[in-house]
Amino acid sequence: MRHPRIKPREDTFVHVYNRTVGSAGEFPFGPAEKEAFLSRLKRLCELYVIEPMAFQVMGNHYHLVLFVPGQQPSTEEAAQRHKRFYGLQRALPQNSPACAQLADKLRDLSAFMKELQQSAFFGARKKVKKVARADR
Repeated sequence: MRHPRIKPREDTFVHVYNRTVGSAGEFPFGPAEKEAFLSRLKRLCELYVIEPMAFQVMGNHYHLVLFVPGQQPSTEEAAQRHKRFYGLQRALPQNSPACAQLADKLRDLSAFMKELQQSAFFGARKKVKKVARADR
């Protein structure tokens, strides 16, 4: 069952977890998949202002403790993070409406988790569809 989106207004620590689909005894997260997951997590933290405080990736699920800041980043910081993440090919003017929207998104836990759990990433290696989205 889906729960309402979390939009904290103050600094918040959140515990999130997700299980994989499949039969009992299936463990789609091997060493390579765990490493790829952590690499993806680290990469997304370059864009988002959400910070992982602790994590555990097991064979069929993971847990994360995340820090979500209460205050959205400035448009200047949002533009810098965007440039660092996407490079010069997708420049975002600091004073644009799109940059203001991005600043709000950068602390959105739902958007962060959606990007972290992209099913194509996980399903490709083991031929399992929607591995990281079992709870949806």
